[in-house]
Amino acid sequence: MRVEFRATNIFDALPINEQIRACYETVITTFVDQVAQSIDVSKLSAIIIPEDFIAEVIAFQESIGEKPSVTKNGYAEALGKMLYDRNQDAYYVFLDSCIAQYILSDDLIAFFSQGVNQDTYLSRRKSALNMLAHEMVHISIYERIWAHNEIRSKSILSYLAAICFDEYCACRISNSLVIDPLKSSNHNQICELEKLIASERDKYKSQRIDEKQFADILFQYTELILKYMVYYIGAQHGQEQHNIDYAEGYIATVAPMFSRKLHRLFETTKAEESLTYKVISDLIVLYFDIMGIQMVEYESGFAIGIKEKRSQKNQ
Repeated sequence: MRVEFRATNIFDALPINEQIRACYETVITTFVDQVAQSIDVSKLSAIIIPEDFIAEVIAFQESIGEKPSVTKNGYAEALGKMLYDRNQDAYYVFLDSCIAQYILSDDLIAFFSQGVNQDTYLSRRKSALNMLAHEMVHISIYERIWAHNEIRSKSILSYLAAICFDEYCACRISNSLVIDPLKSSNHNQICELEKLIASERDKYKSQRIDEKQFADILFQYTELILKYMVYYIGAQHGQEQHNIDYAEGYIATVAPMFSRKLHRLFETTKAEESLTYKVISDLIVLYFDIMGIQMVEYESGFAIGIKEKRSQKNQ
C-alpha cells in the first residue's frame, strides 16, 4: 500500500514542501497499519490526496471503466471516495486535501495551530481520521455487500437498501475506531429535502411533471436522506449510543425503525449469516407511504402512485 500526497497547497494556499509531504504520508501510513489490525484492508493499493479531488476521481473512474460519479450539489459534496478496480482486484481511497490536511502529527499540529485554538485542530484531525477510516471500512465490507452486481440494476429498492446498509456499516465501524466529534444528525437538511420531495409530489399529482421526472427526483433526494440518516445512526451505534434525535419531519417516524433494523442486520453480518436487504427496502417503502407516495416494484420495473399523506410528527 502506498500513500500519494499530490496536493501542493494546504491551509489556504500554504505551499507544501517535500519534508511536510513525507510527514503526511508517514502519519497516514501509520494510521492505516493501526486500522488494519481491526479490519481487512489487504487489497488496499493506494491512498491518494489529489491536487483536484473531483477531477482526479473522475479521471480514475474513467480509467477503470466505471461511469464517472462524484456527489456535488447544494445538499452534499463528496470529500472522500473508495474505488474498486476489478481488473487489478485492488482498492483505492481518494481523500480531498481540505480533509487530509488535518491528518497531522502532534508536532505539526503544534506548528500549524500557532495563534489558533489547538483544540480545533485536534477535533478536525479526529474527524479527518474518521473519514479515512470510513473509506477503508468500505473496502472491508465491499464484497459482502456488493458481490452480487445485479443489486445495482435489478431493483431500485434493493439498491437503495444496500447503499443504506453500506453507509451504516462504514459509519458504525469507523466511529468505533475513531469517534468523529463533528458528526451531526443533518436534521435540517433532511427536513428540507423532504419538503422538496413534497413539492415535486404535488407537481406530479397535478400532472405538471411526468412519472419519470418525479421518480428521478424522488430517488435522488431519498438516497441523500438515507445517507444523512445512516451517517448519524451509524455514528451513534459506533459509540454505543442508541438515542436517535429526530423530532420533526417524516424522518422522525421511521428513523427509530431504521435504527433497530440496521442494528439487527449488522449483527447478522457479524455472525456471517445470509444477508438480505428486504427488511431495509420494506422500511423505504413505508417511508414513501408516510410521505404520501405509493411505490410498487415489478420484475419489469416499478409504478408510483400518490395517496393522502399521513400527518408529520410534531407538525
